[in-house]
Amino acid sequence: MENYSATITSKDQITIPKKVRELLKLSVGDTVSFIIRDNKVIVEKGVLVCPVCVGANENCFVCRGVGKLNPNSSFVEELKNITNLRIPMSIQNTQLAEQMLLPFPIVKLIKNNKISESHLLWYQDYVQAKAIEEYIGKYVDELNIELVSQNFYSPGVKQAIIDNLPDTRNLSKIVLSVGIHRADK
Repeated sequence: MENYSATITSKDQITIPKKVRELLKLSVGDTVSFIIRDNKVIVEKGVLVCPVCVGANENCFVCRGVGKLNPNSSFVEELKNITNLRIPMSIQNTQLAEQMLLPFPIVKLIKNNKISESHLLWYQDYVQAKAIEEYIGKYVDELNIELVSQNFYSPGVKQAIIDNLPDTRNLSKIVLSVGIHRADK
């Protein structure tokens, strides 16, 4: 067993030791989770408890039954998940996108009887945030916050997104932090 330590700064931050970063294959921008289990803290890369099933549903469509999410997944990976689960969806490239006012695809997941509407709409917001993260940084210098926020369904998510804009780097993590239970408030 190897043991590594770090000192907490005055801002309650630590630097993850190099050997640990290498072991977890961490790079700048990655999410690290601290999971408390049996009075021990486990550090994992890019893992968060699934906000839809709260880590307890083997049939969860968001985490695919593992109870955890990888917040470092890409927009394309989430689209593959939607396709694999056969969730009907539409991806629109609107006239606003062509004019560079909304330079990202608009994702709409279509209601089905297998998934609750609130879970489906939360996941739609999560995937929409992934799309914005990937497209905005590539194509836009200035952002119309009102136009962007209109593409989120849940009021709690929409407000958190508005509060964070114009920074679009971590929108999906904001959707994750709002979670499914606070999304409608």
